[in-house]
Amino acid sequence: MSFTRIEDAMYFRWLLLKFKKGWKNIAPQTLFGRSLLILITPVFLTVSIGLFVFFDRHWSTTTTRLADAIAGEVSLINDTWAKADNADERKQLISSANQKLGFIIVPKQNVTIPKTKDLNFPGIGSVLNDALAQKISDPFSITPYKDKRGNNWIIITIQSSKGVLEIDVPEKRLFSVTTYVFLLFMLGSGILLVLIAVIFMRNQIRPIKNLAYAAEQFGKGLDSPDFKVSGAREVRQAAVSFLEMRDRLKRQIKQRTEMLAGVSHDLRTPLTRLKLQLAMMPSNDETNLMRDDIAAMEGMIRSYLDFAKGESIENPVLCNIADLLHQAITDAQRQGHDVTTELPDDAIILAIRPDAMLRVFGNILDNARIYAKNSHVTLHKLSRHTEIIFDDAGPGIPNHLRDDVFKPFHRLDSARNQDIEGTGLGLTIARDIVQSHGGTLILDTSPQGGLRLIITLPL
Repeated sequence: MSFTRIEDAMYFRWLLLKFKKGWKNIAPQTLFGRSLLILITPVFLTVSIGLFVFFDRHWSTTTTRLADAIAGEVSLINDTWAKADNADERKQLISSANQKLGFIIVPKQNVTIPKTKDLNFPGIGSVLNDALAQKISDPFSITPYKDKRGNNWIIITIQSSKGVLEIDVPEKRLFSVTTYVFLLFMLGSGILLVLIAVIFMRNQIRPIKNLAYAAEQFGKGLDSPDFKVSGAREVRQAAVSFLEMRDRLKRQIKQRTEMLAGVSHDLRTPLTRLKLQLAMMPSNDETNLMRDDIAAMEGMIRSYLDFAKGESIENPVLCNIADLLHQAITDAQRQGHDVTTELPDDAIILAIRPDAMLRVFGNILDNARIYAKNSHVTLHKLSRHTEIIFDDAGPGIPNHLRDDVFKPFHRLDSARNQDIEGTGLGLTIARDIVQSHGGTLILDTSPQGGLRLIITLPL
């Protein structure tokens, strides 16, 4: 392959990539838009091809024949006028042309023919001009005219041997009624088919949108009691699969919660006995250490149970997220943590689980209290979601360890000392609750030099 062919192939590939990229930008992004485009495109092509064939064959053929007929009649009138010997013959010609052809003949003297002007429809004037040029040897011109009644006429002015002859021809003689009927039929049928396609596609897309909404609500931890299986067979099958999956997940969460609740109850019983035995023993360093271990074990059991049950037993309600955040900040300040805020004055109402969200805010502020001296909390309301930012001036978390802190029961090396509060479930529970509300929780570097946690919740 020559160098030129390689360049041509590369250029063609570049054009193809540009076309694909451009098409992705202008193509409809929704299923309804794309389905409608698939239905409209054949209709548009059918109408376009039909109109093109019509204008190329029927329109041009009909116009040419009508123009030839008019040119023949005008040529006959011109020849008869030139051969007429007296005024009576000319009057008879004018009367016959008016009665049988609908023409108006006006003889004029001592005038010159005007310049030819375009008719109302492009192309018709040239067809009539060519037809007259083949039939008439005398100079002539074509001029459009509209009378007082609004009727359109074509004035054909001929410079004959016996003066100027003006022949007024009705413009409708150049048109066929079937032309307008065909145009209206093609355009009307195309519009009707598009409207039917729009109605049909809206009915087919509605079950898919309802399924997507139900899945979104379930992802936020909300229920959709009004959701019903409907639509085409494939859509109904997907809806049934979704309902079965939702029921399985609910059963799994319920079973996990009940199991952990039972385990927690079984473990608390021997711990209670140990606490009673320690209470009857004299207080010394060893018994104090044992009490601390029991308290730590109770805290770990509570954390495990919180992680297992999450917020499944709490129903979402509409509440002001700023009030919950203010309540969590007040609790942290009571524990001696320095927290500054930047909260909006307007209420931000969200459908959330208040106790679960308070647990999220509490876990984040507890971590900041343990590892940092102060925190700054910011709340923003954006176009489609709410953003809550927690900044602290602590040691932060290295980038390569930020994914590990969300693993259950995982504690960083610097936090493995059991004297430090925590079981390694705080951020795991927080992210689990935020994601169950349809939001996200990510870690970043704070402008204060410590850790930044960004929570986004959909409006």
